[in-house]
Amino acid sequence: DADEKNRTNGVGNSDVDTAKDESKIKVSDESQSESDASKSETDNDENAEQTNEKEDENAEEIEETEVTKEQELLEIAESISNACGASSLVTETGQLKCEHLCNDHFCCFDTENSCVDDEEEMCMVYVSCADLFEEVSMR
Repeated sequence: DADEKNRTNGVGNSDVDTAKDESKIKVSDESQSESDASKSETDNDENAEQTNEKEDENAEEIEETEVTKEQELLEIAESISNACGASSLVTETGQLKCEHLCNDHFCCFDTENSCVDDEEEMCMVYVSCADLFEEVSMR
């Protein structure tokens, strides 16, 4: 009887131990699932943050490009204004310099074949060339 009780207790204890181990595994799996979900959420947050950073960088690059282009056009306009000002057009050297800068944009001032509406010609940038073309037409 004692051996039978011990065997029964042994089997019973073994079943209890197995149930405890399975419970630990189940809790461990649940903890792992929660950990994985939390990690996934963190990864998603990091990815969203990286995407936002890239979008911000791209917007800044576009803005810098626009500013750079505007700055370049302003510099061209200033250069033309200096080269084609009234005091420069008085000299032959001044006229030649102005012609060199303005020649490709004559259409901006040509009344018969005007290209004023063509944005690629950038007529507003070359507005100071008008003095040269007025001088030429007066001759």
